[in-house]
Amino acid sequence: MTLIVRTLIHLLDHEVENDTASKVYINVPKKVLEMYTVKVGCILNGEIEQIKKFIDENESLNPQIRTGAKDYSQIIGNHVKMIYYKGAADEDHDYLFFPKPTAIKLTSYAIFPNDYVIKMAFDSIICGWKHTKLYSETSVNFDDTEQYYD
Repeated sequence: MTLIVRTLIHLLDHEVENDTASKVYINVPKKVLEMYTVKVGCILNGEIEQIKKFIDENESLNPQIRTGAKDYSQIIGNHVKMIYYKGAADEDHDYLFFPKPTAIKLTSYAIFPNDYVIKMAFDSIICGWKHTKLYSETSVNFDDTEQYYD
């Protein structure tokens, strides 16, 4: 079974202290990972299931930034090893950073942080030598985009 996350892609405003992590990340609620022994730098194995343009109705779109038609078939289904960082004590979420090669691929398709929602399915965590299946008896869904889409 899996942890399914559908959320907005974000961009960190400073460098990450990890050679393999990009500045591009997604949030996950602390609650869904707190039962597992996840430490900073652990890897969550996932697969990209969907990418969708997000348009905030309160923002005026910049007519000068336009992209051509996109075929995400080269991205959907890609296996991604997300890098875990714990959120601050007063935050209700943790962070999963995209590895640099995946962030470069997203950029090559003009998938801009804060403009796109991504849906990913995670099946396991790797911390050093320890490999742990996520939610072996059920699936857990987290979707913080329901307020934007019908």
